[in-house]
Amino acid sequence: MATCNFVYNDGKKGVENRVWYLNIISVTMVLVSSLIAGTVNAPVEIGDEKFARWEKCALAGATEANNGCNQMLDADAGVRDAAMLVMERVFTLSLVLAILNGITLLIGAVAHKVYKVTALHFELQMVLAIVNLGLFAGLVGWMLPEEPLEAINNKQSVYLKGVNIYIAALVGLVFSALDFVVFNALRIFVFKNAGKCGVEQVAQLEREAELEQSSN
Repeated sequence: MATCNFVYNDGKKGVENRVWYLNIISVTMVLVSSLIAGTVNAPVEIGDEKFARWEKCALAGATEANNGCNQMLDADAGVRDAAMLVMERVFTLSLVLAILNGITLLIGAVAHKVYKVTALHFELQMVLAIVNLGLFAGLVGWMLPEEPLEAINNKQSVYLKGVNIYIAALVGLVFSALDFVVFNALRIFVFKNAGKCGVEQVAQLEREAELEQSSN
């Protein structure tokens, strides 16, 4: 499917631009969630063994004395359980976000060439926006401590050095919220009234392409 087939009669490339918009959103989400997942899953040496950070280092309580890793110890089972649950959720949610948006990005790449995939991508956009918003909200929620994160960790935590996973999660939450609001505004006030950039126009373009092929 050639890119020029997306051009409107008035010269605007709405459908193609919408596909590019979705791809940019997917790339942004993949980058942010991958930074978080990679940071919490990075190896940490404890004794003679290596572990993933999320398996051994609590999000809170890091100091210069413990080299930025507040180890979750069996001696304090209650704290260990709570801290371990937080890090398991942070790693799992960030990994799910990276995989989900990676798959969405692949679909978006195919959507540039295959009309049926383009229509499917548009139909699923609202669901994906809601899922992204919910997962990033959950990610931020699990990271929020009773006290300010920076104060607890004194900026020494392995989770705040280099890539600050809390700020990264906030960036993802803001972008997913903006995507949800902006897309809904466009869908309600622009796409619906103009009859452009939607599944209906994709179907029309597909019919035109089939007629062109049959005439040749």
